Amino acid sequence: MSNMEGWPRVDENSPERCGGSTGVGQCWNQRVEGSSYCPVHGGGHKLKQNKREKYEAWQLGQWNKQVRDHADSSSLHALQIGIGILCKTLELTVARCQTDQELVLKSGPISDLTCKLSKLITESQQMSMRLGQVMNRTEAMAMAQSIVTIIGEEVQDSVVLERIISRIEELMTHEATAGNETG
Repeated sequence: MSNMEGWPRVDENSPERCGGSTGVGQCWNQRVEGSSYCPVHGGGHKLKQNKREKYEAWQLGQWNKQVRDHADSSSLHALQIGIGILCKTLELTVARCQTDQELVLKSGPISDLTCKLSKLITESQQMSMRLGQVMNRTEAMAMAQSIVTIIGEEVQDSVVLERIISRIEELMTHEATAGNETG
């Protein structure tokens, strides 16, 4: 008998009846949605695909909910959310590839996601600059000089003041060097 434990059976004339054959005629199992066959007769692949599609739809719904929750946020924050969504999508796309061949077959969508991600990151950085949320090197040096001036007005010991100035200069030089290496 081809009936699976827990899989529904259907009537003889049901349009939901599996198209597979058994030793005594046509299978009595219900076909998998989107397939002509039950899991016993080859509908299992479609069943897995349906489950995966439902899970992906659920995930997309969760992401959409998060995006709606943040829709009232600033444009910059919306860009950052978009970056997060694209990162997660890229991660999931790559994670689904279990062989080198699957990775090659998904290289188009992966490349597309990477380009979109790069564009969003660039837009986010440009917006941060326009909004004044990022300091360039000149602005950082001017702020450091203002800090040194304030400290100089409060600290009377010239040896201590020189050490503070030296440490701030080292920090600014180190940060500038680190920024050049990553950017």
